[in-house]
Amino acid sequence: MVVPTRDLLEKIGRPYIIENVVGAPLRVDLMLCGTMFGLRIIRHRIFESNMPMPLLTPVCNHADVYDPWRGNKNADEFRKAMGVDWMRDTGGGKRKGALSQAIPPAYTKFIGSQIMVHL
Repeated sequence: MVVPTRDLLEKIGRPYIIENVVGAPLRVDLMLCGTMFGLRIIRHRIFESNMPMPLLTPVCNHADVYDPWRGNKNADEFRKAMGVDWMRDTGGGKRKGALSQAIPPAYTKFIGSQIMVHL
């Protein structure tokens, strides 16, 4: 759905940002990782935007990270590593996998500050 979404956003002519996982069919204008923000999780996500994105970002540091996909799957540790301590759905119920699909709020704050500069 990336291509039709992009086409619609371009037709609207307003600022946009599309996020997805590494390997998705996006133009990579920005790549963020949880470790760039002091989070203990490797969470690479790519972003495409029609606004200028920062050329310089913090570097990834994959030492001493929590890996919820291997080994100990502790929900509290996962929430803490993602910076989403309020999120309680860890994969059960109707919203299966909500935490595993979440984007750390630090990404939104970082990108939001870039949008504010642009606007």
